[in-house]
Amino acid sequence: MVKDQFQTAIASDSAQLVSQSLSLENLQGKHSMETQVVAENGYQPLILIAEDNEANILTISGFLEMSGYRLEVARDGQEAIALAQESCPDLILMDVQMPEIDGLAATRYLRSNPDTANIPIVILTALAMVGDRERCLESGASAYLSKPVKFKELLQLVKRLLQGEQ
Repeated sequence: MVKDQFQTAIASDSAQLVSQSLSLENLQGKHSMETQVVAENGYQPLILIAEDNEANILTISGFLEMSGYRLEVARDGQEAIALAQESCPDLILMDVQMPEIDGLAATRYLRSNPDTANIPIVILTALAMVGDRERCLESGASAYLSKPVKFKELLQLVKRLLQGEQ
């Protein structure tokens, strides 16, 4: 099913954006069982993806699902805040440029709320100018990754943050 979704995304106009901003080749034929993350007790960490670009959602969620994570998706900052408060995910992947409330404002809000203040938040963004990383981290993000996302780097960072390392 995920493969069908990728083929649909590849056929769409938005797939060009994905191929430029995310490495799809990492998803096809290069995913190994060693990336599986299900704990011995059967627990699968829940990751909230806050992203408004459908092609990016399909790509990132497909990779993370194949890696053994459970996922929820928010398509704007307001929805990200609501889902984070409702489901208390183990980690949040937050895009910066989203409708309603941008990712930096959503991150600041989540950090100010005692119920969500300790959830690791990774900013995933195309903002890669001088000072952007610092601005993202100052909003309260635990980490920052610029697009194009390298899936091996993303997976290592997610695992590290879920283990409580900074």
